Amino acid sequence: MTQRSAFDRWIVLWIAVGCALRLTGLGVHSLWYDELASIDIALAADPIAVLRRDFHPPLYYFVIRWWVELGGQSDVWLRLLPALLSCAALALFAQWAGTVARSASRAAVALFAVAPFQVWHGQELRAYPLLEVGVLAALIGAEHVHRGRTLLGAALVVAGQAVAFGAHYMGAMLFPAIGAIALVLWLTGQSSLRRASALVVACAAGIAAWSPFLLANFAAQRSAPWGRPGILHWRGLVELPARQILVENQSVPQPWLTALYAVAGVLLALWWIFIVAALRRREPASLRVLAVFAGPLLGVLAAVVLLDSGFQPKYVFVASPATAVMIALGAAAIPRPRVRTLLGAFVVAGALLLSLWHKRGNLREDYRSACAEVEAIWRPGDAVVAISGTAEPFSSAPLRHYFRDREDVLGSVVSESDIAEVVSRIQIEKRRLHVIYREADYAVGPLNSVRDSLTKVEEGPNRFRIVRSLWQSLPR
Repeated sequence: MTQRSAFDRWIVLWIAVGCALRLTGLGVHSLWYDELASIDIALAADPIAVLRRDFHPPLYYFVIRWWVELGGQSDVWLRLLPALLSCAALALFAQWAGTVARSASRAAVALFAVAPFQVWHGQELRAYPLLEVGVLAALIGAEHVHRGRTLLGAALVVAGQAVAFGAHYMGAMLFPAIGAIALVLWLTGQSSLRRASALVVACAAGIAAWSPFLLANFAAQRSAPWGRPGILHWRGLVELPARQILVENQSVPQPWLTALYAVAGVLLALWWIFIVAALRRREPASLRVLAVFAGPLLGVLAAVVLLDSGFQPKYVFVASPATAVMIALGAAAIPRPRVRTLLGAFVVAGALLLSLWHKRGNLREDYRSACAEVEAIWRPGDAVVAISGTAEPFSSAPLRHYFRDREDVLGSVVSESDIAEVVSRIQIEKRRLHVIYREADYAVGPLNSVRDSLTKVEEGPNRFRIVRSLWQSLPR
């Protein structure tokens, strides 16, 4: 048996493990607010019109619409779509990692396969897995251009950038990544100026493919009343490499926090080892990986300053494949084999355990249970409202999904803007109001308004990031 065949078998094994993590437990978590809004947009009579009140491009919503027409709206079926896309992204990552990090490709694929950041988003009905498929296709295309296969490589870059940008506006950060790769190729003499320029032109062409949509809708989207969901802070920047592998600490049980911080510390140490080694040795492949990380990060920071946008680790999603490779190469740079193996096994095992923990129970907003509770006790004449602090149609999107088979309950849903009138009416007519609300900063005002209007408040049990309550103007 040759070394090559053994290498391939390990890669296939880790891809299989990663796919198993992504394809199992699809029904454990309730669909949360953003996912339910995605379904609502996708199934709208005119999705483009609805998107003018949102801030996303349309490609993924068309994919969701096709998927629903193919197999329906069960939570498991809906989650299968991103899971399959994430599996495809994992396979593409293995190909790219084998090109730019041959000596550490096993470790890179292992980490990418089990990383909670990848597994979590890989099971979320959002555009991130499709974005990552486009990003990795473009990165593979850049490697083809580097090796002289300019036409094939440029075609992959155009297609990858068009998919990434059409899936999510974060896909625009692929442009500085490809631009940084082109600059590295040219400055280090790995490629001619003509081939390096072809990369930039191909990437620009992928974005330009969406120019008709942008010209017609981007100005309206920019004026939509969405706040900044994250604030740039030095700690977020320092922890960024670890946060692109792990999950936010509020998703981890208290006894595990020490272990989480230990894994994060090792990840950051390995990442810095790579940075030092890459700048000292200046190996061409390592510099290209560094470009894939630095380009999107600088692009996001520029957007924060120029567009006053927010900052979260997932906003640098384009750089996440590079993060896994950098950590793997950092481990490979450790001279002592036993230490290298021990640290690599520690971070992979820690990431795997956290990914498995997510399958133990719902850790997201539990709209599914909240709607089931209301449905079980709903009576004719009752009213139901969802309070999220956001505008329609997004606020009531969770109710339209989970009450889709109960036309009577769905017909009793009222909008958040009509809540004062509804409260007055049900108090006069001695009916009941069921309130399902998000525990979010921007929902506090509307929530307090309802609380002050009701004569009796009866709160139900808490759920992670959502408090689901039954409030009644009269006892049951």
